Amino acid sequence: MKRRSLGWTFKRNAIWYIGYFIDQITAEGRKVRRKKREAVGPKKSDATARLARRLRELDDGKWQDPTNPLTFDDLLALVKSDWRNQGRKSALTLSDGKTELPGIRRLRKAFGQIEVASITALQLDRYATERIEQTTAARLAQDPDDPHAKTAGISTARNELNVLKHGTNLAVDKDLLVKVPLFPTLMPVNVRTGFFERHELDTILTELPELVRPLALFMYWTGWRRGEVLSREWRHVDLRVGVIRLEPGETKNGKGRDFPYTLVPELKAVIEGQRTYTDAVERRAGQIVPFVFHREGRQMKSFRSAWRLACKRVALTARAAAEGTTPKAIWKAMSREERREFKGLGRIPHDFRRTAVRNLVRAGVSQKVAMELTGHLTPSVFERYNITDDRDRRDAVAKLAAAAQDRQVLTIASKRSARV
Repeated sequence: MKRRSLGWTFKRNAIWYIGYFIDQITAEGRKVRRKKREAVGPKKSDATARLARRLRELDDGKWQDPTNPLTFDDLLALVKSDWRNQGRKSALTLSDGKTELPGIRRLRKAFGQIEVASITALQLDRYATERIEQTTAARLAQDPDDPHAKTAGISTARNELNVLKHGTNLAVDKDLLVKVPLFPTLMPVNVRTGFFERHELDTILTELPELVRPLALFMYWTGWRRGEVLSREWRHVDLRVGVIRLEPGETKNGKGRDFPYTLVPELKAVIEGQRTYTDAVERRAGQIVPFVFHREGRQMKSFRSAWRLACKRVALTARAAAEGTTPKAIWKAMSREERREFKGLGRIPHDFRRTAVRNLVRAGVSQKVAMELTGHLTPSVFERYNITDDRDRRDAVAKLAAAAQDRQVLTIASKRSARV
């Protein structure tokens, strides 16, 4: 293999490339001259150094065909492998394991046909802007008064680009890419601030179906995620010790945890009530029911409809009391469009998680122990869930005032007297 011509460098879309010719022998024994091109990075000096190395390899007969240019699929393969090695449950496909998530399909449409080394900060900024506008417009089309529309757009763009960013970081670590392109900084405002005071919970409990009430109470006290609670089986409950467990690998962060439910009388009553209900169902059906929360032996997979209906009923009742009428009269007076857009309280079951975090902090539980109970992996996420309200701030000021009662306070009047 012999070099026939000196190589060259060139720049395209802010990325420097090198090019050179090599002589190769085909399978038929014919000598052909082929052009090679490699993407290097944004610096010309890196391209010049790479070209010099390639030319030396050609002169010494040590040249080998470089790895094919890094592609979008290569990045996805790196991300999948890294997540699998870390034991993460995150996936790039739907539950069937084949269909890519919508966000991945959009990334592929934007960056799948170009070399990773040629991706520029301008392209990334343009993608982020377009995704924010698209998502925001879609949310506003469904609900013109949606206060979370802009934040949802920013979060969507950030989550999609984070996959690409993680892949490029892995590629740099493995010497497959010279430099990570400059990704836009996207900081969505955490507008999810919902939590429950106890009287609000009691109001919703009265409107929930009887089989859903224990589930809501359990989530209120533990702060566990909906999927974690609905998947609990009796094998996870130690009735003698009074502990309910989440096994390692069943949680979002992969770590197991347990909750000593007997220390909370209301929570203890929930588990005992579910055990009594389960025993009755097993006697009627003549078979074992493995799930803690179920409907006549069938696993309870969702309670979305019951929850939405309860939130609407509570909101209608409160509105009727304020207007001196009945919930039924208000509902009848609404148009079809108004009924469809009526959100009720606008609360979601995940608000129980924020509530549990706040209740633990109010009770004086240390952050480390509270994180172990709720399953938060990092302090930053825990603090995002630790939402304060006016009552918390008033309590804080009251504690400050109480602590200062024993101190000598110099009044303004005495200061003026001293100056005179």
